[in-house]
Amino acid sequence: MSDYIDPKQFSSAEKPQGQKSREADAKVQQHGKQLLTLLYMLIRTVKIHDPDNAIFEKPLAQMRDIINFIINKDGALNLILSENVVYLNNGFIKLDISTIENLKYISEEMKARDLGGFVVDKPVTVDELKNFLFIFSKNLKEEIKEDGSESRKLVSIKMSKYKKIKELLAGMEQGAEDNVKIDRKKYSMVVYARSVQFIKSYTEFLKGRGEPVQLNRGIRMIRDLVELCKSDSQNFIGVSTVRSEEDYLYYHSVNTAMMNIIIGIELGLSKEQLTDCAMLGFIHDIGKINISESILNKKGTLTPVEKQEVAKIPLYTIKLLLRSRTLDKNLMERIIAISEYNIDFARSLKNPDEAYKNPGSIAKSPIGIYSRILSVSHVYDALTSNRPWRKAFTVNDAVRIMAREMTYKFDPFILNLFIRLMRYYAATNLDNVNISIT
Repeated sequence: MSDYIDPKQFSSAEKPQGQKSREADAKVQQHGKQLLTLLYMLIRTVKIHDPDNAIFEKPLAQMRDIINFIINKDGALNLILSENVVYLNNGFIKLDISTIENLKYISEEMKARDLGGFVVDKPVTVDELKNFLFIFSKNLKEEIKEDGSESRKLVSIKMSKYKKIKELLAGMEQGAEDNVKIDRKKYSMVVYARSVQFIKSYTEFLKGRGEPVQLNRGIRMIRDLVELCKSDSQNFIGVSTVRSEEDYLYYHSVNTAMMNIIIGIELGLSKEQLTDCAMLGFIHDIGKINISESILNKKGTLTPVEKQEVAKIPLYTIKLLLRSRTLDKNLMERIIAISEYNIDFARSLKNPDEAYKNPGSIAKSPIGIYSRILSVSHVYDALTSNRPWRKAFTVNDAVRIMAREMTYKFDPFILNLFIRLMRYYAATNLDNVNISIT
């Protein structure tokens, strides 16, 4: 059976080749967003419950009413999903913060089954929508065809294969590109704010003041950060300069996580590795909650005893992590990275002079790659933040300090890579600054 694509949807009479796709009208926009919200909720829930479960009756009835309304209005419903945009009956749905988040999940689920959307050419029933939902259940292992699965056939709904519509989408997406960029910037701000709030809630829990917060709840936010950084790191370079001195720990943790991701992307780390590296940014400094505010906010020079207390922050962080969860492989790796990132990198090398004269490759050292990245990200964000005893350094000055006064603290390869990133993303006038770590 051939993969279904509605010929009317792409007829040359309605849409000449090369013409940009139009924005859907207000009513279709409203129903399109509602449909995405329902799909997101239903697909997530069917991972847990069978589609015949009574909990699906009400949302599936809502989905039926939306689909049948659009069919009654336009004669058919054709929903096409890509990684960035949604098209409903040849009009793109204007994405807002919630629909971007929902689309990301739905498109991944669709693409995993080689699906790019579906067409409905006559009214549907709740029973058929249950068969549609079965496509995304955890129990389904078979290949999905135009009419769904072998065990639960579709009648009014026809599934469209991703590979078949990909070429058609390539020409259509240009019309929605500006809209996507604007909304992704907004979404970047939302993910950033959520991440800051998560760190705040987690540290309050560790202090014994708030509701229980599991660290793994931050994984989804981190995955969003990874995806957004991979698509446009510039969004986050700008966002990461927005911070509150009073809430320094929360902002610093998220900023460090984002910088870890950006450096990791340049190093070619996998998504899983980027997620692990970002989680280190989230948690690396939480031990500060065990340090007196009078020490952390002191405007004068710290005494030797106070310096010793500050140096214990990684130790306090490790103790908090061990207290909050059982020891496993992931926790062990995090503990090792946190214990290493504050060590001057040169001290780990047998021949540091040679390594720093030839920074074109990663030096052999027992210090892990995550710790090396974290060291750079942590110091950069600390330098470019307002602190009680000094104003924030500019990007230029912070990079100069790292390259000239703190050289031996960092892996020379990672530091060189970081400087290149700053030249590209945040400080073009660094091109005229002679920064060298040799």
